[in-house]
Amino acid sequence: MTKYLSYLMIIVALIFIYDLRMKYQKQEIEIQALRMDLDHANKQISDMKQSIDIGTIICETITQSSNKIACFLSKILNVQIVKSTRKVEVTAYCDCKKCNGKHAGKTASGKCPQEVSDRTKGSIAADTRHYPFGTEIYIPGYGWGVVEDRGGAIKGPNKLDIFFDDHETVKHWGRQYVEVEIYRKASA
Repeated sequence: MTKYLSYLMIIVALIFIYDLRMKYQKQEIEIQALRMDLDHANKQISDMKQSIDIGTIICETITQSSNKIACFLSKILNVQIVKSTRKVEVTAYCDCKKCNGKHAGKTASGKCPQEVSDRTKGSIAADTRHYPFGTEIYIPGYGWGVVEDRGGAIKGPNKLDIFFDDHETVKHWGRQYVEVEIYRKASA
């Protein structure tokens, strides 16, 4: 009987050791998966740092280019072009009745509104006491636009309204606060 009891204790001990070994192997697999996740996260962080560095270089290049553009325009047009930057609230509108009401089809300057493209500057509505018609503005996420319109809710120097061809894009733009570059003729 003691012999069977000894065998039974050995079997129980072997089962216990086997169970411990399986738990250890499972933990090793989980640790390996966590290491792989950590390596992947570190690579993503490295890629993001590289993207930020590239973004900084692009922003610096754009700033340098915009200063050169202002100088070039000043010389060609024989007028002083003043460049300034300002953080403004930018909303969007289209030619639908909901956005434009009875004024659909024409801007306050008499031009047809247009969305920004590779070949054209987009129409911008602004308070013309601060930004006269013809003022060119660069808006990040939109591109170059020209003040050609006014809006009932667009009052003061810190609000702009940009034109899009369709209402879905207007809704997608929403309300954004961005740093814009403003180019206008200097006051005489």
